[in-house]
Amino acid sequence: VASEIAKRQRGGGRLLLLEAKASRTAKPEMAEPLLRLSKNTGQHEVERVVVHRPVRAQRSLAVLAPGVSASTLEHVVRDLVLG
Repeated sequence: VASEIAKRQRGGGRLLLLEAKASRTAKPEMAEPLLRLSKNTGQHEVERVVVHRPVRAQRSLAVLAPGVSASTLEHVVRDLVLG
């Protein structure tokens, strides 16, 4: 599975860590790289999201591990634009 990690500075010293997956199914083990990366973010508040391809019957947000959610790119962008 191809993956990419992106960091985006958010207001108030918050970081948004994204890991993009080509898969349509997000699995709990996909949260591990984000959890490891977030250990090195210092004192920033961190939001972690695994971004995956959409499926037909899907919830907009799923929890993969404590502090790590899974969502589609469309939902992540909507959340960023709407705040």
